[in-house]
Amino acid sequence: MKKIVLKNKGIMLVCAVYCAVSFLLFFLMIGGKAIMGPDSPSYRAPAEHLLTDTFFSSDGVKPEYYRTPGYPLFLALIYWFGGNDTAIVIVQIVLLTVKVYLSYRILLLLHTPQRLALMGAVLLLFNIQSYGYSFAIQTEPLFGFFLVVSLYFLVKYLYHGKNHWNFLAFSIACNYALLIRPILMYFNMLTIIALLIFFVLKRIPFRCFSLFSLCFILIFCGWSYRNYKHSSVFIFSTIPKDSMQRYYAPIVTAHINHIKADVRGYIEGATDYHEKMFLREYPEALDPSLNEAQVAMLRGKYGTSFIKAHFKEYMWVNITGLVNMLFTPFQTTLLLKASALSPKLFLLKLVQWFHLLYICLIYAVYIAGLVKNNTKYRAVQISIFLVSGYLAAAAAIFATNRYRDPFFPLLILSAFSNSDTLLRLTGDNIPVLKHLKHSLLQE
Repeated sequence: MKKIVLKNKGIMLVCAVYCAVSFLLFFLMIGGKAIMGPDSPSYRAPAEHLLTDTFFSSDGVKPEYYRTPGYPLFLALIYWFGGNDTAIVIVQIVLLTVKVYLSYRILLLLHTPQRLALMGAVLLLFNIQSYGYSFAIQTEPLFGFFLVVSLYFLVKYLYHGKNHWNFLAFSIACNYALLIRPILMYFNMLTIIALLIFFVLKRIPFRCFSLFSLCFILIFCGWSYRNYKHSSVFIFSTIPKDSMQRYYAPIVTAHINHIKADVRGYIEGATDYHEKMFLREYPEALDPSLNEAQVAMLRGKYGTSFIKAHFKEYMWVNITGLVNMLFTPFQTTLLLKASALSPKLFLLKLVQWFHLLYICLIYAVYIAGLVKNNTKYRAVQISIFLVSGYLAAAAAIFATNRYRDPFFPLLILSAFSNSDTLLRLTGDNIPVLKHLKHSLLQE
């Protein structure tokens, strides 16, 4: 045991620092109370009704179609053991601490030099916005945790023995992440198609295709069938359809009419307009005999039609939104919402500028590593690139760094798994990098 502790003292110290900083911020700045964001009640209510009524519902009467049960089940489990919202935050902090450790282990599994792997874990400490999300009743901590867990088992399967139990663990983690946030729906479908192609080409055994497909069918088709039984609509979540009319159409209209507004909420002059036009085109949406899933399908039709008619503007909104998502530094709403402290504006802006520099540095190392080392562990590098690109593109229209949080740690891992190659290529020409090369590449 002593040898294990001494061998891993570096990462244990990093994890201890992450945990200590998180708890310090939570209790001193937030007052030890979980932050309730706009989405929090829509997760807490189904969790409470799961315990009281064993029914996934927000009001105990109507089935819930908007939210999927991944995160509410997590909340319900903690409530069932007697925990409260503060306990949820504590568990989320612990999970994100484990996420830091798993990230370090992934780098070691990719044969990254130990000191460089440790530096990669240290840089995760500076992903400032992740601290704020761990203090809130939101899906970001759990979703990001399962993404890293799925990557960990995928790396173990690909490069350490082709053990099918590892691939099963990867499949379960990846599809449970879908149950937490439906945004992964099409990515997991594409993954099944890719696995089928690889099987046909005899690159993977049939077992891999069947394991992932079975997990996907149980989760996606199982939950969609549950919704079908209650609503007569085979749908995993009403969020994609609903958002097209409630959010996408108003955001595009705001862009066309040069309306500056928070695209994540009510947009004056656009939200009400599209609600009015929707009801004019589909007056049956007011029919009380229609359930929420059936109305969501109508909203999806309206939104799709509007986007097709304004596709050029829709694409431009996504492009500008993607830039904002990728390069906006941390925001202070979550960290300071419940705090009585008032940090000086200058200091806050200075930290934000350093955070932006940190973000750009990660992107630069990540891109350089892909270019210079495009053959090393290609399968996992492509996987990180595809899932990160998918998550970024799927939420780009909202132009918020909130949706950067799940995939940004994956970019850090990819960047540092390739950084030893970059140091060897450039270390002899730049004095600072030469020193880093000798200190970080030593085992």
